[in-house]
Amino acid sequence: CISRQSEGDLLRFLKRADLPAPETIVLPLGAPSSVLDSQSPRVPKPISQQPPTVLMVVSIEARKNHLAVLDACEQLWTEGLAFNLRLMGLLNRATGTAAANRIRELAASGRPLHWKGPASQQEIIDAYRNADIFLYPSLYEGFGIPVMEAKAFGLPVITSNKGALQERLMEGGCLETETTPREIATSLKRLILEPPLRHRLVQEGRKQPVRSMAIVAAELRQLLEARWPSPKAL
Repeated sequence: CISRQSEGDLLRFLKRADLPAPETIVLPLGAPSSVLDSQSPRVPKPISQQPPTVLMVVSIEARKNHLAVLDACEQLWTEGLAFNLRLMGLLNRATGTAAANRIRELAASGRPLHWKGPASQQEIIDAYRNADIFLYPSLYEGFGIPVMEAKAFGLPVITSNKGALQERLMEGGCLETETTPREIATSLKRLILEPPLRHRLVQEGRKQPVRSMAIVAAELRQLLEARWPSPKAL
């Protein structure tokens, strides 16, 4: 399982289905090689006097909580707080249409909001490098790779404690928020107006080693070989 959360989900499902529970092992995911191989991924962006850029890298769907984020940002923009919101992610038409319509509405009204839909891996890496704050108040995650990626790029993170995001919070570098528009607005306003807090979160995030998918693959191979040795190993 990729997280304690997903392990628990699996065991609960098997119990409800009246199926026997197998032995389970948690093997956490890692950051993609494109993130780890990019130039200076762990050098944080200097805090400037320009309006900060708040980044979300995630598909546009109901589970990712974009409607609450947009309501929170509209509240802060109405109060006069200056910041840019950049969204990157593919639209899930089954559950994300309402959020997409709201995004277009706010952009058309002149709010500093940018979303162009799907992005290449290089565009995502560039977005991480140019952002100041990473926002991820999802309603549920089985792991939360974008949070790991954002911290690898030296970004302070705002995230919820839903699902496996609780595990990402325990690793440090994150400001916890509830998932309502009011609480998201409070957390985001705090991080925008308190550069020392942003700096502290960046330093916390940098203390956590960035796990790579190469390490995950090696550990998975060891697990498989321990249970099903290859003919050469016998």
